[in-house]
Amino acid sequence: MHDLLNKMPLPCGAVWHQFEAGHLDLIDDSLAPDTAMRVVDNSTRGPSCTLFVNGQALVSVGMLDCRNGSGEVWAVIDKRRRHQHALLLTRSVRKSIDIAMKSMGLVSAHMFVECQRADAVRWAIALGFAEIGKLTIYNQPQQDHFIFSRSL
Repeated sequence: MHDLLNKMPLPCGAVWHQFEAGHLDLIDDSLAPDTAMRVVDNSTRGPSCTLFVNGQALVSVGMLDCRNGSGEVWAVIDKRRRHQHALLLTRSVRKSIDIAMKSMGLVSAHMFVECQRADAVRWAIALGFAEIGKLTIYNQPQQDHFIFSRSL
């Protein structure tokens, strides 16, 4: 997937690399160990890559095939630099989702967003997702999550 993404127009200094577990430490050194393990596991179940800007990791993103043509998107974003590269971040992740969906033959993708994370809800909408439901006391930490979905 990173090869296709690198063929798209990117600003100077931006490049996609195949995701590696060590990228998580470069993005968020406060990531809980169980969350990091879940991300690494998810990365083995579908295409995943990391966007570097000027040699620093900005975001790791991937998709796993869940069921019947539907995939689940995951992303880990550098909290310190996300606002410096907001437009690049949104456009690049949106394009990576499109490429992953097409390459996996998926018709839709979904993502789960913690209800209290208004910034993440806004970003899901900017990525082209629409809210389709809510899960109560879901995942770790056990909190309410919105379910977002989008199709190509």
